[in-house]
Amino acid sequence: SGRSERKMSQGESAAKKAKGMQLKMVKTLWGMEEAGDPTKWDDMFASIKAKGYAGIEAITLGWRGNVDLLVELLNKHGLALVCQIHTTGGDLVEGKG
Repeated sequence: SGRSERKMSQGESAAKKAKGMQLKMVKTLWGMEEAGDPTKWDDMFASIKAKGYAGIEAITLGWRGNVDLLVELLNKHGLALVCQIHTTGGDLVEGKG
């Protein structure tokens, strides 16, 4: 055909796929006393954002009773949520799951 074609190396292919991707740092709430007190979330999220984090990682048992507040404050501070899910323990009722 007259065109010169070359096969992409594995590295070039991976680089092409990764173009535009970003690595984002997420702060876990594990061990943070403020995480258990919804009245402290606004200040806690402001501090997390100020330190350069793009989101938080939290277990559902910590926020599921305050979903609306969590969503409001995550949006206010421009943070994402990585939800940690446990399938045993916590407040699961024996025999009911």
